Amino acid sequence: WLYGIASYILPIFFLNILFGISLSALTLIHIAIGSALLIIFIISNYSKVFDVDISMIFKSNGLLKLLCIMLTANYIFLQTIFPLRGWDALNFYIPIGLDYYLRDDVFFDFNLFTLFPSFKAPISSLMISYNMYFSNQLQQNLGHVIFIIMLGIMIVRYCEIKGYSENIRLYSYLIYLTAPMTYTYFHDMVYYQDHIIGFFYAMTMFSLIEKDNIENSRLIFMISFSLSI
Repeated sequence: WLYGIASYILPIFFLNILFGISLSALTLIHIAIGSALLIIFIISNYSKVFDVDISMIFKSNGLLKLLCIMLTANYIFLQTIFPLRGWDALNFYIPIGLDYYLRDDVFFDFNLFTLFPSFKAPISSLMISYNMYFSNQLQQNLGHVIFIIMLGIMIVRYCEIKGYSENIRLYSYLIYLTAPMTYTYFHDMVYYQDHIIGFFYAMTMFSLIEKDNIENSRLIFMISFSLSI
């Protein structure tokens, strides 16, 4: 969160002051919800330091679960209405994925739509071409955003194995979804391959570190490690 604020929010606010460049309403709402959650999390877990007790507000974790569902649905909804985006995606991944689909083959030469060489990692292009086989559409590609959500679920699972309370697990999921870097990545680069590879790499490390607490950890490790490479 601190890194995200320093690298994303503060520069935007300074640009807004100097040049009148403003954030969209959705981004402002997203940042406001995340900031409020972070403040509530800090105060409720360090109430003795702040001499404030607001734990009664979240005595039942029903509200936290509702926020988790709403923010997850928000990512999925935004993915269905946002346009195709990202420079690399528009120039490489999406055209190459479309070319894979039209040729019904995976190739490594020049893309017919952009005349760029197909040297980018093919995982995002394959995701796009797989989506077209099922839907015949480029736009509503939910596969990429699902990996962002699954990374959050992995965080929750890790907290569960470590014995953290349910409230802490829900807070961790919410803070991850509302973190400036997560939202910025989704907003600008969701069609990239970084979070997909990152998911399998994280799963590899997770299964290795917690091998004694995960059933079939060797199988998960082998599959995740091979996919991350």
